[in-house]
Amino acid sequence: MNKQHLNEASGGLAVKFGGKVWVGFLILFALPFAVIGMLMLATAFHEWQKGNLWDAAPAGLVGLIFSGVGFGLIIGRRLSAKKVPKVDPRKALHPDQPWLWRDDWAAGRIKWAGGQAAGFAWLFAVLWNAISTILTGTIVPDELHKGHREVLFVLIFPLVGLGLLALAVYMTLLWRRFKNCAFEMAAVPAAPGGTLEGMIQTGTRLQPEHGVRLRLVCLRRVTTGAGKSRSTHESILWEDEKMLGPDLPETGPGQTGIPVFFKLPADQPESTAGTGDGIYWRLEATAKISGPDFRVSFDVPVFELPDARTERITPADPDPTAQYQMPVEMVRREEHSRIQASDGPNGREFFFPAARNLGTALFMTLFMLFWSAAIWFMIWKKAPLLFPVVFGFFNVFVVWGCFNLWFKSSRITIDSAKVTLTNRWLIFSRTRTFPTSEVMGFQLKIGMTSGSQAYHDIKLITRMDDDGSEAEKEPVTLTVKAPRMKFRLGDPSGITIAGSIASKPEAGWLVQEMTRALGRKP
Repeated sequence: MNKQHLNEASGGLAVKFGGKVWVGFLILFALPFAVIGMLMLATAFHEWQKGNLWDAAPAGLVGLIFSGVGFGLIIGRRLSAKKVPKVDPRKALHPDQPWLWRDDWAAGRIKWAGGQAAGFAWLFAVLWNAISTILTGTIVPDELHKGHREVLFVLIFPLVGLGLLALAVYMTLLWRRFKNCAFEMAAVPAAPGGTLEGMIQTGTRLQPEHGVRLRLVCLRRVTTGAGKSRSTHESILWEDEKMLGPDLPETGPGQTGIPVFFKLPADQPESTAGTGDGIYWRLEATAKISGPDFRVSFDVPVFELPDARTERITPADPDPTAQYQMPVEMVRREEHSRIQASDGPNGREFFFPAARNLGTALFMTLFMLFWSAAIWFMIWKKAPLLFPVVFGFFNVFVVWGCFNLWFKSSRITIDSAKVTLTNRWLIFSRTRTFPTSEVMGFQLKIGMTSGSQAYHDIKLITRMDDDGSEAEKEPVTLTVKAPRMKFRLGDPSGITIAGSIASKPEAGWLVQEMTRALGRKP
């Protein structure tokens, strides 16, 4: 045995010995929880037999928590334990080809992981309902007997539990219907500056009511905090979207295929090979159908390749899915867009009415009400002053966001001489004018995000000089019927002239129409 083998053997023994010591400490730590939990459950069962329900409920709750922690640690360690850490042979064989580290990526066929999501939804729903039911049954009757009617606020937790159960049922039905759905890639991997091509095999016949929305997103996942303060946030770096019509190709008897083709930007990062924090490229497909709506997603591999294997594309390259795509006018009609574009006496007019995104406005309003209720609860319970002050400061921005969603409207008038922007909030209005000689063009950027949904803003890009753009030097007029106020407002990255556009195809069409109104080629 040479020196290298001796070192490997001794290292393996050290890992094995250290692992056994760690398992021993873990079992010693978990056993008291398990024993106490079982004793409390036995006590609860004994009190329940005697008819003392109010004594049995708290003991049962403590028993469930303690036994769950104890047995959970033991079982979890047993399931995840490995005698000796092993090096993944795929990583050893292909150290510079991370797209071969996953079986589905290497095969070029990525299955939809709807079953895992449904299982997690059921686990979370059952735990939530079990705990909320015990707490509600223990706390509410006693507090009501004392005359504390404000305790009825706790009933919101069982209501949330019912919603979680409904979500679990929905995800289960969706998985049972599309459990064989998979994305077959034309080439593995896709490369920045190249294309993502392939076919989504639905595994069944898909008959969408209006069409299929395809969306490719590049996002960054970041986890902060630890323990109970641990949270994961996903921010969208780039996205593209297209709408396909209901007439999709058949790829087999009773099976529908969804063709995929996206041009990838060259300036975005490549995928992270693994789980946890990093960069993820996600392909999503949604459609309204009878029964549970079609909604699937796939994490696709996007990695840099040697220049000899990377086929760079240009905007002029044809899109093989163009024959299946819906015209923008049909997309706007199907989505009941309230954004208006028309020819007026002063030029081409684009009107963005208030409250055009009702779902987002309702969600934000509901969030604002819950947040305000939490602040009121802190004040009522005489919490330290710092908490209601900090939460109240954040609530100012939430209230302002809700106000904008419900009451802000924008009108943009464009001709060959100038661009006029008028924003209105009820009786307040603000008008800005930009000469076309200072306008470089319009640009589309990702603005507000709600979960995985991204809303787009249209920005007006002006020519910059040493002191800022000429538009920034102009005073802005705020009017309330008659009085006028003047102040300065500048944004070096461009001036947002329209925001909260939910559809990427519609936002792109609006940019093209605005560019044409300037007398320029899109």
